[in-house]
Amino acid sequence: MKTVKPARAYIPPNVAKPEEPDVTAPVIATGIFNTLVPLFFLLFVWTHAAALAHTLRLSILMILAKAVLEIQFYVRKSTTQFVNTSAYAWLIALCGTVAALLFRPTDGVPDFSVATVMQAIGLAIQVYVISTLNREPGTVVARRGIRRDGLYRFVRHPIYLAFMFSAYGYVLNHTSFYNLGVLALVTCLQVLRIKEEECLLRDDEEFQGYAEKTRWRVMPGVF
Repeated sequence: MKTVKPARAYIPPNVAKPEEPDVTAPVIATGIFNTLVPLFFLLFVWTHAAALAHTLRLSILMILAKAVLEIQFYVRKSTTQFVNTSAYAWLIALCGTVAALLFRPTDGVPDFSVATVMQAIGLAIQVYVISTLNREPGTVVARRGIRRDGLYRFVRHPIYLAFMFSAYGYVLNHTSFYNLGVLALVTCLQVLRIKEEECLLRDDEEFQGYAEKTRWRVMPGVF
């Protein structure tokens, strides 16, 4: 008995065959994120938890709480978020996420009240933004719709505003040349991430209208 081969679908000669989606890059990107970020996060938590047990400083407790809030959406990412994302956007997202986990506590200096208040404001803004988002914030920029309520009426990126308050307050409480260098690096990376996100949205008419009405990206009167 002859074996009957299944018939192949006819494709006209002038019609190109559909290309299969390349999933290699998204899978690799996700693997790198889900490997590097947890490692740096665990080291960050370990050093700060040890310092907290030794000094019981409120600034350390707040930076730990902030890191825990961030890690819930920085690590749990699907490969689809890396599709159609440039290597540049992917790289600054990775570096920005990891660099924010490089801060280290200092010894011998008590917390300053102004710096601690700055950290508290940053943490409160972060909790507010995350709790009111109807979507999960992403590590790599993507189109997720435009919000206009709450803090989004005053700045276009309140989650970065939360970071600025928290990070600058933390470095004021834990001042060292090392932390100042990390702060400068992370600030630059966050600015690049904001610009890349808005570059992705520049053709969106809804975002254009929102940007015209809400002038400031992060800090009113500054940026």
